[in-house]
Amino acid sequence: MQPISSDKPESTGVNPPILAPAAQKEMAKGVEQFRQNDMKEARKHFEKVLAMAPAYPDIHFLMGALELQEKNVAAAQADVEKAIELFPNHAPSLELLGGMYCQRGEPQKGAVLLEKAASLEDGSWYVHWKLGSAYLQMNEPKKARQQAERELQLGKGAAGRAQILRARALVHLDQLDVAEECLVRFVHDQPDDPAAAEARAFLVQLKKRQQD
Repeated sequence: MQPISSDKPESTGVNPPILAPAAQKEMAKGVEQFRQNDMKEARKHFEKVLAMAPAYPDIHFLMGALELQEKNVAAAQADVEKAIELFPNHAPSLELLGGMYCQRGEPQKGAVLLEKAASLEDGSWYVHWKLGSAYLQMNEPKKARQQAERELQLGKGAAGRAQILRARALVHLDQLDVAEECLVRFVHDQPDDPAAAEARAFLVQLKKRQQD
């Protein structure tokens, strides 16, 4: 989970309230502690910001991200829902909440939120990966493949997992040979990518399936 780094949400629509300099400082400190995985200190700073600016959506998103990191799922959902209530076009919160729904087996609910998030932050490869994964859960492989290909356009070398998403979509479309070709090319071209090990394991599964 990557908290947003700016004090100005990138969403469109009615602008959220402006954060006072003192609150900005506290939020920046909290984000830094979050990145260092010091949730105790991050929480202290975020709670100060909440006291100073309870109507600022970013801080509710950040608290949601923190609660999710600590596996307080109900609290995390309440926080991101509050951010969306305050600012309906808050893309990071839409993305986070959508992903939460997908993780607990409710991809239909998640996809609605992720579709909106993707429309607001189309430059983010990660939201397209989440949306594609949701479509795969919903057994809509054509849509999943489209999202994987969009992710590859945006993520370039950083979106290795898109290759696996695309391959899984192709398998659902009964295009096993094409899926295998994509994975082989990916592993050959980017052997050190973090997703390469998963791709290799998927290749073994594909070969076994084709032999059965």
